Amino acid sequence: MRLCYLLLLAAATLLASANAVPDSKVSTSDDSLRTLIDDIHVSSKRHLRAADNDEERAVPILGKLTSYLNQKTLDLWLFQGKDPKEVFRILKLVGLKGRAVQHKRWKYYVRYLNMWKDARKNAA
Repeated sequence: MRLCYLLLLAAATLLASANAVPDSKVSTSDDSLRTLIDDIHVSSKRHLRAADNDEERAVPILGKLTSYLNQKTLDLWLFQGKDPKEVFRILKLVGLKGRAVQHKRWKYYVRYLNMWKDARKNAA
């Protein structure tokens, strides 16, 4: 435990001595201050620059991917011959009764039901 305190003290001492500047190095002329301020502003803009549209690009890709995967899941269920009642249960819309229409997965059930009806119509 004493070793930790000793290392912490050594690190604090080194940090304090690194930040200390002798008086002979400090200048107070207006020109040097303006140059210093200009350097700070220029360097801060360079390091903080970022493209504006980086975050917005991920959202459409994610939406397209989810839509694609949901459609493929519905296609798989149709290929497996799942009954619409079973899909209703898989989507966990069973206990919702009238509120199922307001659920976010309701659109997938309706889409599957239409796909199932079309497949039955084409098979007959």
